[in-house]
Amino acid sequence: MGNTYTIRLEANDIGQILDGLRCRAESWRGTMQYHETGTTPNDTFVIEECRDADEARKLTACYDRLVGEIEGQLTSQRKGPRTIPSFPPPSTAQLSYLDGFCICIDTCFQVKKIAVTDQLNRPCIFNSERAAQAEIVENLMTRLHEFLDGERDYEDAITIDEFVERVHLKSNEIWVDENGNSLSP
Repeated sequence: MGNTYTIRLEANDIGQILDGLRCRAESWRGTMQYHETGTTPNDTFVIEECRDADEARKLTACYDRLVGEIEGQLTSQRKGPRTIPSFPPPSTAQLSYLDGFCICIDTCFQVKKIAVTDQLNRPCIFNSERAAQAEIVENLMTRLHEFLDGERDYEDAITIDEFVERVHLKSNEIWVDENGNSLSP
């Protein structure tokens, strides 16, 4: 492997780069399809210049890898939710630290439930309402990309059931909203 560089860019610029890399990957994927089947994804598709399907497959994998690397680095750098350990029970001095915002959904009985949890099913608590809203938007963007990739249907991709709720820790493992309603993961 060669040299490694750190490049600082605005989030929108990174999004543009990712879009370009995804387009290149799709172009090489279509070229691979042409070499394998003799058909193209659509009538206006322009075939990339290469020897065969194997070369197109390698270039597709290269672009997919680049997209994955960049997305992985973005994910690791994002300021995400903080999770609150279950034990020991919090002292009164800790309670202000445990206030925050979580992402909820309404169940079929119109009961609020915490929707985003960690691997141990503990609520993910965000420091600000905006941070929680950004998480919802990122999840929506993922669903939209899955729709574009044919992995999800349209209605499922555009429907947003999640909303942000201010929460307070009442006692260990019992979260309440501003109206005093208990919430559970």
